[in-house]
Amino acid sequence: MPLETIQRLREIMPPPEHPYAAGTPDAWLAVETQLRFTLPRDYKEFVNIYGSGRIAHLVSVNSPFDPRQGTNLMQAAESDLGSFRQARARDVAECPYPLYPDPEGLFPWGTDAQEHTLFWWQVGPVDSWPVVVTASRASYFWRFEQTLTEMLVSWLTWERFYEPFPAWYLDPTQFPNEEDWDNEPPPRLPSRPRTPEEARALFQPYGPPRDLKS
Repeated sequence: MPLETIQRLREIMPPPEHPYAAGTPDAWLAVETQLRFTLPRDYKEFVNIYGSGRIAHLVSVNSPFDPRQGTNLMQAAESDLGSFRQARARDVAECPYPLYPDPEGLFPWGTDAQEHTLFWWQVGPVDSWPVVVTASRASYFWRFEQTLTEMLVSWLTWERFYEPFPAWYLDPTQFPNEEDWDNEPPPRLPSRPRTPEEARALFQPYGPPRDLKS
């Protein structure tokens, strides 16, 4: 199932020709040794194919091979988990889920442009971990009984609307001006299919930080 959704994702959102911060088998082994848990196969395949970047100007999937703190899987997780541990210590209602490394804890894998944090909830088989999303300054959590790539496919194809993610990010005919972002229009199906150019533009790859460029 994870690899089937990856193939569908490739058809919906063509990957970059030269992904930045992609992985290798040895590099993944080192990451999982450091984390002390196995990462979902669909996540590893996503990073191998797409590298580090942003989807539809909104969702960023962190890569352990990106040197930037904000988009490096482990460095971003350390910062995010520290903030949520503080919130949970103040009031468990602010973070009703346990946090990694506690059993069945949340582990963050990405963020979005609206300051949401996206987690795996580490329950059940690793390749079936559901996605949990929360705002950085709110105690409300959304849980989706889908894997990372299942959620992306459903979102990008309008099969399901996700409250944390505005639908107009996906449709160039709906996308408002930046000053209108706080006045989000109601979700609706797109008026037409995406063109091949629009499909290719869904993934915006990151590149090396300036101080790492030759």
